[in-house]
Amino acid sequence: MIKIKDVTYSYNGTPVITDLSFSLLSSNIYTIIGENGSGKTTLLRLILGLLKPERGSIQFEEKAIISYLPDHNGLYEDLSITDNIRFRLALY
Repeated sequence: MIKIKDVTYSYNGTPVITDLSFSLLSSNIYTIIGENGSGKTTLLRLILGLLKPERGSIQFEEKAIISYLPDHNGLYEDLSITDNIRFRLALY
């Protein structure tokens, strides 16, 4: 089970997710649906640990296998290859 409790996250001071709470059972399959810019990718990045919530917590109660397949290659075109690698390394 994954428990998300009172999670808040903002980009440059603009709230994207505010006081979000819910639980996900490991025996189920879930889909996240929402309009462009509604925070779907941010939520997934928070669950995966790629982002840290400003407030609240994300807890894993048992071993979970989570997959995430983005719709882009993950490289930032305005960064050099070296800067892209440095950026990714800084996440870990």
